[in-house]
Amino acid sequence: MLLQVIYLPARPTDEFKSFFAPVLNFSDTHVQSSWIGPWSWGGVVRPVPGGGIPMDIPRIEAKLIFRDGGHSDFQAKFEWLKERLHHAQELGMIPGQNLEPPPPYDASAPPSSSSAVGRQQPSSDGPEPNVPPTGQHQPPQPAPDEPPPDYLEAQAQAITIQYEERERQEADRR
Repeated sequence: MLLQVIYLPARPTDEFKSFFAPVLNFSDTHVQSSWIGPWSWGGVVRPVPGGGIPMDIPRIEAKLIFRDGGHSDFQAKFEWLKERLHHAQELGMIPGQNLEPPPPYDASAPPSSSSAVGRQQPSSDGPEPNVPPTGQHQPPQPAPDEPPPDYLEAQAQAITIQYEERERQEADRR
């Protein structure tokens, strides 16, 4: 489960419709007050590829204004959630955080050893009447002659994400 903050503006424009970023991409979150005016909550966000922020912008500052209170509760819940997500990430429990692209499809690769799963071992408890062992008389299945469905699309998306992330890191160094 990947938790994200999604921002939908009240009046979207052609240049900015919305943006999203994982909760763990927020840093330096804090509550602010002014002498005259409402409380606000803000932080620095590292945008993600495809999140609605151009890739040449390495960081953005997000600010939420609380006119009717609730800012301290929001900050407490947000920090609690972020701590739990950090802990889950350390334990490797968040799927999709450390994504590796799938291996390239190779039709000439030998079939996997999963065909041995269906074989039965003879039992020493006694003979079983008329039960043929499964998997022994089946011919091996031929290797597919095309990649699995959506495989090429997944590879293209992984390459695009890697490219955008590299561009964002280069913009961050400038």
